[in-house]
Amino acid sequence: MFKIKRLMAFCLDLLLVTILTVCITKVDYINPYMNEVEEATKAYNEVLNDYSSLSNEDEIEEFINNIQDKLYDYEHTQIYVNMWYIIFYIGYFVIFAYFTDGQTLGKKLMSIKVVKEDGSKVGLFGLLKRTITNGSSFFMGMNLLNLTSLILTISMKPNRTYVLLFMGAMVICTIMEIANIIIYIKNKDNKCLNDFVSGTKVIRVE
Repeated sequence: MFKIKRLMAFCLDLLLVTILTVCITKVDYINPYMNEVEEATKAYNEVLNDYSSLSNEDEIEEFINNIQDKLYDYEHTQIYVNMWYIIFYIGYFVIFAYFTDGQTLGKKLMSIKVVKEDGSKVGLFGLLKRTITNGSSFFMGMNLLNLTSLILTISMKPNRTYVLLFMGAMVICTIMEIANIIIYIKNKDNKCLNDFVSGTKVIRVE
């Protein structure tokens, strides 16, 4: 039951952050790339569909050469989305949680909170470590991918290195997600991978 309550709390919190991000990035002057997303997404997906099966080194090389511009263009349209998502996510899960004694709105509704291993209050750095390795399409990893995408797209040009670094980040995040799911299901202390990373745990609030 505790695992379900924790999952529900996270889903509610993630929904709140996502709604805030979507609402603010739908405003033209806040997100000047909003109108370019559909075209960039279509071009990116067309390349993915053309190379759905990579059976040899030549096809892989050709795929990388053809995808690099399309991937960069797509991620470029997501710069403001990723930026605001990270701002809201860190602001909510780190700063807000710090001043509410380890409780987000979702955790408060579920009567749980985040504490250190010894039961004391988690500091800002501990919450930051926990947050960077938390939150995604499953349970974690997406923040790291959003942050990586933002840094790569701002600092690099569309080239082979850009594609390989981005794909590497995707692989790492996928592994993190799978590991997190397994740990969460198997761990008797109801811990996730981000709890081990940050030295925290989630407890019931009486």
